[in-house]
Amino acid sequence: MNLIIEAFNEVCVKGPVADEPVKECIVRLVDAKLHEDAIHRGPAQTIPAVRNGIKGAMMRARTVILEPMQKAFISRSKRLAWSSNS
Repeated sequence: MNLIIEAFNEVCVKGPVADEPVKECIVRLVDAKLHEDAIHRGPAQTIPAVRNGIKGAMMRARTVILEPMQKAFISRSKRLAWSSNS
């Protein structure tokens, strides 16, 4: 179970679209078939398999990147300001 959580955390740090952090994502593991030999259930086999499965599911769910909203303040001198009366 710890390996699955580690793989999920890796996906959350570098998302599937542009290696951006993932926010507000729920992953539900429905079924998993592990190899009967313990040597094939190590981190080198489990983490990439789970990570690729989660990334694939996110891409099928049509993951989007939200653009950040930014505020811009523009200051100017009174000398350069246009007159509204002219």
